[in-house]
Amino acid sequence: MRKYEMMLCLSPIIDSNKADAFTELVLEKVVQEGGKIENIDVMGRRKLAYPIEKKTEAVYVVATYTATSETSLEIERRLKLNDEVLRFLTIRK
Repeated sequence: MRKYEMMLCLSPIIDSNKADAFTELVLEKVVQEGGKIENIDVMGRRKLAYPIEKKTEAVYVVATYTATSETSLEIERRLKLNDEVLRFLTIRK
């Protein structure tokens, strides 16, 4: 198991309150595979440096979790399929 940190830029139509629940829903695969979600930090709505899909703001979320590399790849696959996610970045700590 490895420790990962993921930053999400979510569509501004999601408010900050629902962003935490959305992130837990996406990361449910971690718990199913025996990993652990350590922290989910909803940073709130912020202005983007440049427009993405004609949106100038996004809800930023930072999540840290422990999982296998296969689980992390599956989470990234789920994020690519979701229209609520504007951008994401996963790094191994």
